[in-house]
Amino acid sequence: MAGSKLDFQQIIKLAYDEASGGLKTTPSSATVFAIELDANDGDSVLSVHSSQVVVQASGEVSCVGMKSVCLYGTGTVSVSPEDSAGTFYDLSLTELVPANICARRIKIVGTGKIVVQSV
Repeated sequence: MAGSKLDFQQIIKLAYDEASGGLKTTPSSATVFAIELDANDGDSVLSVHSSQVVVQASGEVSCVGMKSVCLYGTGTVSVSPEDSAGTFYDLSLTELVPANICARRIKIVGTGKIVVQSV
């Protein structure tokens, strides 16, 4: 701040953002950010996998990003390779035995439940 009569402490007060606990900045369009994680430095990452429970009342639900399904109880589980409309294909599932899936939507007809997970 050339020509400013503010001292260092006044400038810091103006630049400090209480909500974020840091200094207010505006990166230029040429700014490049990089993040490096290395277990040798003590860095760690916790990966949280997605999952959802589907019951007949849920209707058709998206299973995008999900990789496995497990049937609890009884019912016919079917999947579709499309985001809307299209045909559903029945899966041959054994209760309590996880199975791999590759689909866009999933549904169950019956009294059971299914759990779909991203692992």
